[in-house]
Amino acid sequence: MQIKPFFLLFLHLFISLFAFGQISQKEMPASLAESFLEKHIAEEIPEINIPLPDRIAFEKVKAENPNFAFESTSVNTNISLQNDGEWTMMEDGSRIWRLKITAKGAESLMLLYDDFWLPKDAKFFLYTENERQILGAFTHDNNKKSGKFSTATTIGESVYLEYHEPTIFTGSARISINKVLQKLPSGRSNGEFGFGASEDCHININCEQGTAYQDYKRGVVRIMLVLQRRTDDAIFAGFCSGSLVNNTAQDQTPYLLTAFHCILEGFDPLYDQWQFNFGYEGENCNNPNAEPILKTIVGAKEVASRQDPDFLLVKISTTVPSSFSPYFVGWNRAMDAIPQNTAMIHHPCGDIKKITVDNQNTAAVSPRNLNWEAYSSTPNSHFRVAADEGFSQIGASGSPLLGEDGLLYGQLHGGTIDNDACTINELFYGRLAVSWEGNAAASRLSDWLDPTNSGVSTLEGLDPFGHLANFIGFIQTPEGEGIGGATVVLEGTDSTTSVVTDENGLFITQLPRTSAYRLTFSKNSDPLNGVTTFDIVKIRRHILGIEPLDDNFKVVSADVNISGSVTTFDMIEIQKLILGINNQFPNAPSWGFVSPQGNLFNILTLNDLQQNVNLSIIGIKIGDVNYSADTGK
Repeated sequence: MQIKPFFLLFLHLFISLFAFGQISQKEMPASLAESFLEKHIAEEIPEINIPLPDRIAFEKVKAENPNFAFESTSVNTNISLQNDGEWTMMEDGSRIWRLKITAKGAESLMLLYDDFWLPKDAKFFLYTENERQILGAFTHDNNKKSGKFSTATTIGESVYLEYHEPTIFTGSARISINKVLQKLPSGRSNGEFGFGASEDCHININCEQGTAYQDYKRGVVRIMLVLQRRTDDAIFAGFCSGSLVNNTAQDQTPYLLTAFHCILEGFDPLYDQWQFNFGYEGENCNNPNAEPILKTIVGAKEVASRQDPDFLLVKISTTVPSSFSPYFVGWNRAMDAIPQNTAMIHHPCGDIKKITVDNQNTAAVSPRNLNWEAYSSTPNSHFRVAADEGFSQIGASGSPLLGEDGLLYGQLHGGTIDNDACTINELFYGRLAVSWEGNAAASRLSDWLDPTNSGVSTLEGLDPFGHLANFIGFIQTPEGEGIGGATVVLEGTDSTTSVVTDENGLFITQLPRTSAYRLTFSKNSDPLNGVTTFDIVKIRRHILGIEPLDDNFKVVSADVNISGSVTTFDMIEIQKLILGINNQFPNAPSWGFVSPQGNLFNILTLNDLQQNVNLSIIGIKIGDVNYSADTGK
């Protein structure tokens, strides 16, 4: 019997509606700011139309490789900052370059750069027509020695590019796009691959079966590979899975273990353009309606590989930041080690993180030759596991085989499944013990995972940042408009940090999950913002009972002396502010924050934090009872 590898999916994957990674800074493009649009709304952004890939040729490639799920390919382009787009001068002397790229009929686009370099303080963005996806800002920190780069997939047939160039670096940036990968319509509502594409019988990592693996899951990564066919330089993209692995120096070197067969024979890996997605999972046991936010690092280099045990070890191009909450999986490389009650954490079909469990303790060394499509593995090079919960599909290749001790014993090569019943017959994993030794450093793991030459057979995992809580907060007016520039100070037992809301009122940070946090909210800019004589008129009519203020937030806003009631004294304080007698309210801040009970507050205490802390806070401009304040001031 020939065993099929759970191979990479050749595709052009879908991405989340908001991308925060690669590693980019969370910012908004300058051209989307209201002040810019007021002056330049009539300007037409130049558009480049590129052709769709040749579908007939693409189908032929798929037919020639029936065991591989090809789904996307590239078209050649010659798009550059120097030759395309249009520049707009800003009042401060900086410049903004903009361009629109369209491939009519494509479901999504991914840009590959053959020359990418940004000077310090420059910013580069991509965003979609509906502005639901904004990638960037990419900065000088994204430059690579090779000049190669890739940006994540954007949904839809068009994408906008924007480069903001500082005055002192005029003309020094290089942005050249030589390939655009396109996803062609698949005919499936969820798409053939990517978010939501795996079978319903899979078990999400945050279901009950994944309870014991909540630390280890943070080491499992979705890989988006970029491969170039040697015969004609055509480029394809696909998914595999992999895991960060610890080494005896315990220095957070970002080694990632995946499967050798993720590099298809006849193709060259374009490692500088590979993308590694961290924390790509649902919040709970249910499949989410919206795709998770991506945390992505671009680029890697191969350090070791070998076909027989089917291992590939790469080093990701940069240190994994604490905001990604990484875990470096420990391992057992003893030749006689057999994992007990195993689990596999994986990204089937490029979907969110799933778990497959063997409760019957079936793991054993396979004594037979394993016949794959291109070669046979030698006896005793693989573990065989008959998992009884969960499922496996292509895209899971390279996933870690974990024992109940949480250590890694191998990585997924392939197996046999019953698609109709959605069950697993048997899975085979290349053994870490076999991969450990080899003829040279480039064909074994020992040099990389034991750089101290300790000779240990087992190594525990490394959790360098402990358990982190993800704080995601939104501060908005009663009418739902985001309040930018508000400061949130988070003071915990062991750490204190300060964040400022963006123009949408959003703040995001990660902090250790200590026993409690004290959050302080403030925004004290421009007390006169939104406060006019019209507010005095509205308050007078409220006091006289002619036209009462129609919601409690307006009543709280009108009580500028914080007396607990709205009186003529509040009107006097507002008049003093308007006339310049006072430059602020004596007893009230410029902006206040309203509790669910309808009272002003600026301090909130949180106890027993969960991994995700979601906050929605209502803010009001004190004295502004008709909601005319500029929330961005």
